[in-house]
Amino acid sequence: MSSFDIPDHGLNTMVLPDLPSDLCLPPLPPIADAHLARLAVTHSSAHQLPRRPTSLEFEADEKVEDYEKLEHVGDSMLGSVVTGLLHDLFPLLRPGPATMLKSHLVSNATLRQLCVRYKITDHIIAAPVQLLTIKSQEKPVASIFEAYIAAVFYDYLTSEVPGGYSADNMDVDDDGASSVSTDEPSVTGATADDESVQGDGEVDISIDATSTAGSVVNGHSGEGIPASTANAQNLSLYEASLPSRLDVPKRSFSRLREVSGTASAPSGPPSTVDADAGSDVASSVGTEAPPILQPLRPLALRTRGGAFDYIDAWLRPLFTPIARWALDQMQADARVVVQEGEPSSDHATTGALSLLHSWATKETGRLPTYASLTDAGPPWAIECVAVDKSGVQVRADATRETKAAAKNVAAWKVARQLSLEVPE
Repeated sequence: MSSFDIPDHGLNTMVLPDLPSDLCLPPLPPIADAHLARLAVTHSSAHQLPRRPTSLEFEADEKVEDYEKLEHVGDSMLGSVVTGLLHDLFPLLRPGPATMLKSHLVSNATLRQLCVRYKITDHIIAAPVQLLTIKSQEKPVASIFEAYIAAVFYDYLTSEVPGGYSADNMDVDDDGASSVSTDEPSVTGATADDESVQGDGEVDISIDATSTAGSVVNGHSGEGIPASTANAQNLSLYEASLPSRLDVPKRSFSRLREVSGTASAPSGPPSTVDADAGSDVASSVGTEAPPILQPLRPLALRTRGGAFDYIDAWLRPLFTPIARWALDQMQADARVVVQEGEPSSDHATTGALSLLHSWATKETGRLPTYASLTDAGPPWAIECVAVDKSGVQVRADATRETKAAAKNVAAWKVARQLSLEVPE
């Protein structure tokens, strides 16, 4: 079996563990456009407007200012970046497993973790009574990350100086003058001297990308990728994937704006930005090497292709180590030995646990018990013990990459011994 010849066993039902705790993240590109920056983190609850998700009517005066339209665009852009990345990284990987791998990388579970680690969740704007609920839900947080991707894309097309650029990485004309403004933008699109931010109540949702990149969120665990190895791999892979262009120097993200002080209170919809949102961002354990940028063209000459390169310069180094780690997890799951008496595919075990519990509740009144046979994993070995109508214990165990999958298979095997109707 070749390195990329992955059997189908269990992959469709596989659940990845949390991202490695020592995963190094590239800097988060700031957003210079104030409107885009706010829109990307604004939940629909902030406006409390009636929603008509299936309506084909669109009136200018009914424009809803939330992240959902950006999410729609960002979702497709992320999918395109990841699909191309996987084709470049693993040219021998078949389309079926490549699609499964992509689904893991762009899943809500993965994007939620990235959004939290980048601390974008600290700046969500929503109805105060719903804030904690929204932050705890996987789908809204993942959607905000996708919206942020789209906001970075449009920031390149609308801002004179996009958030990822500043005076120290601009093109300089022959006479020594910079081709664009050298005022370093904040994430909200205003300079430090902008009175509109200082005094009129406009909310500052600045995100300190330098300090948050690579930070560890409590509860995240897993086998990590050494930072030095990941850095070298990411840069060499990305540089190799860039098209050859004569006389086109490469640029890097500049030092991102350090955030200090407090955010002013917002006007308009309720804001969830904490008063000290900018100053309480902890330093990270390490950051990924800065992404590579092409020289910034004048605003009138920029293209959507250039904007896609701009987000690709951030997302490709971000997802390269995650893709390698996820593929390792999939290969490890595929190597789990299928014991005699187990189904040919873990698809057959779907619903077996619920079926067994329903039978036990009705027939014996004693629910099955589950015990781990391994001190640590993955893989995990789980034993299921149930009691039949005559009081005899029925046991079965299974080993899978996740505890949930192992429990399902063990419950399926016990259900079979009890002559319950389960798929083969």
